[in-house]
Amino acid sequence: MKEDRKKTVKLLRFDVMNLNNRVYTKEGFMSHLEEMKAKIKKYGCVYGQVGFPDNFDISISKASHKITDIYVENDFVMGEIEILENKNGDTLLSLIESTVFRSRGSGTVDNDTNEVKLKKLFTFDAVDKNTDSYLGLMD
Repeated sequence: MKEDRKKTVKLLRFDVMNLNNRVYTKEGFMSHLEEMKAKIKKYGCVYGQVGFPDNFDISISKASHKITDIYVENDFVMGEIEILENKNGDTLLSLIESTVFRSRGSGTVDNDTNEVKLKKLFTFDAVDKNTDSYLGLMD
């Protein structure tokens, strides 16, 4: 794996309302983070893709990157990613300066607090940072 294909990225910020009017709390997220860490330990990684798909399936044929570690640092979920050496990975690498990584999961949003009640965290996908729900909130 070439060094330019390895990145440390901010994936999510706790306890701040994002531009989608959603708040991810540390308390509500940690069990899902631990589940993903266990999956990474068992399988070596979790795959993601460029853009959000229409479903929750993680298709290896669409994979552009793999997440090899995930952890909390201050108010952020951080990830170690490796961009794959395939067509999708090459596309991601060419767009990396205009890309951020965001969660793909299922759950509900509390109408009063806007807190996300995550049921399942699947992966983190690469999306256009100009449409990012955390635009200006990840510093």
